Amino acid sequence: MENLCNNPDMADLHIQASDDQWMWGQTSKDFIGHKLVLCTASPVFHQLFFPTEGGPEIPRCLTLSKAGGATPARLEIQGVPPVAVEALLDYCYKDNFCRADYENGYSRNLLWRLWQLSHTLATQHLFQMCTEALHGTMCEESVFWDLNYSIQYWEIGTEEIRVKVNQLMATLGNQLYTHPNFVFLDRDSIRALLSTRIEASSEPVVIFNNVLRWCLYQLDRTLCDEVDGQKDADIPVTERTRVLHKIRQEKVKEFTWADIHRHLEQVLDLVPWREFSQSDFLEFVVPSDVLPQDMLLSASLAVMAEAVSNPERITKSAYLFAHDPNTVKSELNKAMAMARSKSDLGSTSGSQSERSPGEGRKKGPTTSSPRPKGDIKSTLEAARQRRLAMEQRSSKEVEQETKALQAGNLLLVE
Repeated sequence: MENLCNNPDMADLHIQASDDQWMWGQTSKDFIGHKLVLCTASPVFHQLFFPTEGGPEIPRCLTLSKAGGATPARLEIQGVPPVAVEALLDYCYKDNFCRADYENGYSRNLLWRLWQLSHTLATQHLFQMCTEALHGTMCEESVFWDLNYSIQYWEIGTEEIRVKVNQLMATLGNQLYTHPNFVFLDRDSIRALLSTRIEASSEPVVIFNNVLRWCLYQLDRTLCDEVDGQKDADIPVTERTRVLHKIRQEKVKEFTWADIHRHLEQVLDLVPWREFSQSDFLEFVVPSDVLPQDMLLSASLAVMAEAVSNPERITKSAYLFAHDPNTVKSELNKAMAMARSKSDLGSTSGSQSERSPGEGRKKGPTTSSPRPKGDIKSTLEAARQRRLAMEQRSSKEVEQETKALQAGNLLLVE
């Protein structure tokens, strides 16, 4: 069967795969096929070529045109990139599938499309291997496409993959937004990412900068892609703001403010404005002039409220405040001080209860001199000797000795 792959010998099928939306290579390609080979791999193909009553439903992406004579039948596979059809044929003819080939951005898209195609064709073994590959090779490099496709193919059943995607994203912090692949998120995905974000898990200025990066990338991939040798997330937010101002002033001929605004409105309502420090908000957000007046007012009031309740938030974002070692140390000191106060209160009340009524009524300051170290050491040694001696006596004598020691309020120390 391997020798038959794309071989015209005994071929009875002409396959054309096309996907105009595919961004990673050829959008249309022709292949040579054999009905027998495809039927053994997929019950959907079997029903398409040799229909029977009660067989599986034929998906709309498949169109078979029968031809007479020596001309082979024509199979059109629409909406599926040629590279995915090629991978399918490679599996059908050669039993070839390597999980390690699907870890970078390009191959991740291919893996998801092959996963969807194998599900459509009910090729169970291939579908299972694709699912295992999606779980086993998910990483920081691939998580953005995994989020895209887990939302796009939700009806097929991507719940487990989506859970794993969310878990991985939660561990990335600022890297989730600064990664070069962040711009490949589609609209539904970037909203899902921002809406499920854990509070104070990342720096709001970083989020704002890369949200603008995402918007400009959707408009034009080359717009603000490099400034003074800096690329991607390294370009400061002020540079992207400058480009936005040019678009607003109609100094960028190819685009209008309406063009960029339709992308901005997808994400601005989910940026965590309240987590900004007041200084960062005034320095970066207000001058950008990207927020509508009502949203700017609401965000400003939220930032001011945080600063009033905690003056440190004037210069510290929620992220910096939560992760600042000095803040953590301060909270620890407060907890220790509270514990000490409770301990001191307990010891004071205990010592007062041991005083005689006459002692409780004495007036004037009292002083207590610390016990000499030598006295303490001798007392501990005497207690240790008493304990050793007790172990050698009978249980009755030990009980009597213990009562005597308790009456004398003597502490036994190992």
